[in-house]
Amino acid sequence: MIIVPLYPHDAPGSEGLPNQEWEKDGVVGEVSRPTLTVMLPENPTGTGIIVCPGGGYNVLVIEREGVAIGRRLNELGIAAFILKYRMDGPDHAHALADAQQAIRLVHSTVDWSVTPGRIGLMGFSAGGHIAAWTCVSDGQRPDFAVPVYPRTLELDTRVDVGCPPMFLVHAADDNVCPADDSVRLFTALNQRGISVELHVFTRGGHGFDLGRPGSPEASWMDLMANWLRGQDLL
Repeated sequence: MIIVPLYPHDAPGSEGLPNQEWEKDGVVGEVSRPTLTVMLPENPTGTGIIVCPGGGYNVLVIEREGVAIGRRLNELGIAAFILKYRMDGPDHAHALADAQQAIRLVHSTVDWSVTPGRIGLMGFSAGGHIAAWTCVSDGQRPDFAVPVYPRTLELDTRVDVGCPPMFLVHAADDNVCPADDSVRLFTALNQRGISVELHVFTRGGHGFDLGRPGSPEASWMDLMANWLRGQDLL
């Protein structure tokens, strides 16, 4: 793993801020200098996924919803880029800007062996909101997205024909980010003819990340891999 700064200088909007970042037990807070943790596979397929951990825009669950996910993606031959994004800024706009900059950086760095047209954005909870938000915003969009138990906050109303394909994952008993959010997003994408697949597991609650070994929700990464193959991305 290598860690690279997201911007060549201070992040726009965070100029001059003191570095008060902290990390404890796999959780990060007070990010003002966003980075990408680069995890490259032994047998690359040319596909790369930028991973946005969740944490309610208060912290980042960087280990369980970041590095652990990256290891699993590497096993599939996917280059993983764990985004440590800013959680401040008006209406979380810095997080959106960081996700868009991460796509640009992965696209422009030839040493990472990611093929143009094969750069995805995955996110969990608040990170899932960022992944979906980036897909419906002006500016840099990913080539595909994997929002996992996202809080979409009516992003379905902003879906247009330029949205990339999506693979959505949720649990029906999620009492933090209702599964209805993903259902509405699925419906909006499907109505516009955009390739989309949705899996809602009966149980799992919120924040199940890779899922308990042997549980139904633990199959979501394999299901995603099948979807990626169907998209000619794996």
